[in-house]
Amino acid sequence: VAGAAAIGVIIARRGETAASRLLVGTTGAATMVAIALLSTGPWRAPGGYVGHSFLIQFAAVVGLVALGLATVPLSPRFARVLRWNSRRTGSSTSA
Repeated sequence: VAGAAAIGVIIARRGETAASRLLVGTTGAATMVAIALLSTGPWRAPGGYVGHSFLIQFAAVVGLVALGLATVPLSPRFARVLRWNSRRTGSSTSA
């Protein structure tokens, strides 16, 4: 919930492109963390396979959710709200 609210704030302040870039970065970082945790491997774990660990699964799920959110297009209604709040650059009298 907090992550979705943060993405909404970023979209409102910086735009959809910045939010998409942040989500793609989050995807990469979370996936790398999951891979790094998984690389401890069964040869180092006393209980065998470590892929069922909560931290590894959580990092992988965060990466997948961020990737899914990055691919979802912005709704037309929310895009209209963003356009209403956007500011023009330059003067309105210049042609």
